Amino acid sequence: MADAPFRKILVPLDSSTLSAGILPWVSSFAKRLGAELELITVIGDDDEPVGSLIDRGQLVEFQVNGSKPQSELRHEFDATLVAVGDRLPDRAASRLERIAAGVRRSGVGAGTSVLHGDPPAEIIRAAHETGCDMIAMSTHGRVGIGRGLLGSTTDRVVHAADLPMLIVRPDSIEPSERLHSRFPAVVLAALDGSKLAEGCIGPAAAIAERVGGDLRLVRAYEPPVAGVSVDAPYGELELTRRHLREEAQQYLDRKAAGLREEGITVALDVVAGPADRALVKLSRRWPASLLVIGTRGRSGLTRWVLGSVTDKVIRSSGRPVLVIPPKFS
Repeated sequence: MADAPFRKILVPLDSSTLSAGILPWVSSFAKRLGAELELITVIGDDDEPVGSLIDRGQLVEFQVNGSKPQSELRHEFDATLVAVGDRLPDRAASRLERIAAGVRRSGVGAGTSVLHGDPPAEIIRAAHETGCDMIAMSTHGRVGIGRGLLGSTTDRVVHAADLPMLIVRPDSIEPSERLHSRFPAVVLAALDGSKLAEGCIGPAAAIAERVGGDLRLVRAYEPPVAGVSVDAPYGELELTRRHLREEAQQYLDRKAAGLREEGITVALDVVAGPADRALVKLSRRWPASLLVIGTRGRSGLTRWVLGSVTDKVIRSSGRPVLVIPPKFS
């Protein structure tokens, strides 16, 4: 069996059940990979000690007629509010340790840490400092096209991280997968003919071999539609469609040949339609599938460059998606 393609996975958790909802799946995935987890919670500016709200005048509504000056209000409430704020890290650490204990009982190593600062930036920094080679995060649990569906923190991290990102929608995980069944049973490597996209082949093949899943190389092609994309007789349109399909098939055949020379079993899928929709539809064909897809590149937390197809796939797919950045591949 090949060496583990991923050895340590960072899993950021907040106080919601949604973020923790992916843990049974991620823990099982890590166990099959031979990886361990690093669980973190980031206390951001929105979670700061409540005492600071007084300084911003946000507790004035609790005054009688608003007559007390800020200094008196702080003096009156300071000790209690600071104490509440000081307990935030302790509560977060205790929660993380309880969760980690459950992960360890399943046979997967798990470390924990509580950090402070801007959550997306701290998540990426922590991944590097703790030696993680993957970040796993949840979506908001809805399927569709639109930035808000990922959740603001996940959205920023997936666009800025230079490490592979595993995006999982908690309510998409099948009951059998929650019971740690053979998962992923199918690993799909999405290709578009570019060298950047081909960077996902290696990680996909390594994962499939490690977990005993079926590896499939996938390429979508968008056929012309009469009266919409071209003005040509039906016979010519059919010839064009056939040519596009054969071209995609030949491309996959060439990529598969290299893998087969290495003794890797691989199947091929050529699918018609817009790439993002075709990939999502194909991934749903197998309930226990993992879609692995590359990106065009990333530019940090303030400049988001993901690639339109990848962006749409991770927002609309109901299945887990592993995004591979060029630097990693």
